[in-house]
Amino acid sequence: MQGPAFDNFINSIKSKHSVVTYRNNLQLFMRFLGIPNPESLLGIIAEESIKKYIITMRNRVSSANLHNRIASIYHFYDMNDVLLNKTKLSKFKGEFKKVKKDRA
Repeated sequence: MQGPAFDNFINSIKSKHSVVTYRNNLQLFMRFLGIPNPESLLGIIAEESIKKYIITMRNRVSSANLHNRIASIYHFYDMNDVLLNKTKLSKFKGEFKKVKKDRA
């Protein structure tokens, strides 16, 4: 994965661990859309694609995992000067659900 859009994204992340996590989350989003490289993400209707991704994933992954995946996508678009209506998109996340049970 190379190109100026991807370089803007990766080089703006400080932590090495975050680089790995954000890269993996972006790859999951690209796989969901069937897009081969990050540069192609700039040529799609971003908000509609993110909305579909959120609706699909909210029943498959935990709320925290979904939040991390969406943060990676937001960061990619922010670093490439694409404006998103994050308030509207966050409405599609649904209610917080706990996956693990707390035990004494």
